[in-house]
Amino acid sequence: MGRPVSSDASVRLAPVAPPDEVLVRFGGEAACALWWNHGLTWKDRPAGAIGQIEAANENVLVALLEDACLRLHAAGCAYALGPLDASMWGPHRLVTAPGTRDPFDLDVDTPSWWPFAFRAAGFSPVAYYASTEHVLTDGLSGAELPDGLRLCPLTPTNADLRRLHPLLEHAFAGRPGFVPLTPSLFSATVAPYRDLVVDDFALLVEDADGTMVGFGFGLPDPDGETLVIRAIAAASAWPRLDCWLLRTLAAHAHAHGFRRVVHALVPESDARRLCETTPGHVRRRYALLAAPLR
Repeated sequence: MGRPVSSDASVRLAPVAPPDEVLVRFGGEAACALWWNHGLTWKDRPAGAIGQIEAANENVLVALLEDACLRLHAAGCAYALGPLDASMWGPHRLVTAPGTRDPFDLDVDTPSWWPFAFRAAGFSPVAYYASTEHVLTDGLSGAELPDGLRLCPLTPTNADLRRLHPLLEHAFAGRPGFVPLTPSLFSATVAPYRDLVVDDFALLVEDADGTMVGFGFGLPDPDGETLVIRAIAAASAWPRLDCWLLRTLAAHAHAHGFRRVVHALVPESDARRLCETTPGHVRRRYALLAAPLR
């Protein structure tokens, strides 16, 4: 329960740090992993993460979360965040509105009663996310790359991964669940994607100084009709570059015969803004939650 859905085990996401403790309760009917010693904060206070959750029913999950909060409080945490496997670099979020379509590859899929259990245990949402679907039509074309920028090739090497590190750290800093990663740990975290790179679906943009300022990455879904965009990031100096990346990935997907793109697990405010430039609709909604510990 609550794990990324994937048809290929080689690209399943994993937490970026081993848990500090694993709780097993009710004869194995419920279990979770806890992290409190890796720099996670919320509202400038130390926080712990609750992830890798398994629970047989709503009541069992409520009791498990309450026990987890007690343990995190004893470890010195002021807040608990969940579902969160160590940090936002690992699997996190729960589904709040599943929609009518099946989960896409590497989507989050959690039982419908999880939000009620989290709320009953004292949690409330601190971040909202959406996956948007964009149907591809004839005439779709990529936009002009802003002046002063150029595309550069992505190859599955550590050198390229290291170049992405400062851009993604800058783009994700400030989001709930963010923890800075060392370059080596970042490379290990994104390594499962290295051999899945398809040139037209991996866009790197650099400025005249060779600094990486934009990144877009998509993976074909096993349905054969959908490109799932896993990441779009742009430097703050180029505020419209993310729109260009989404539209260009969509144009490349259309050229390869895909019928739609799904922009996966985006902060909801970004999803609304990007849908204004590349028309689409929300397919699924998610949230990350937190609870104060006393």
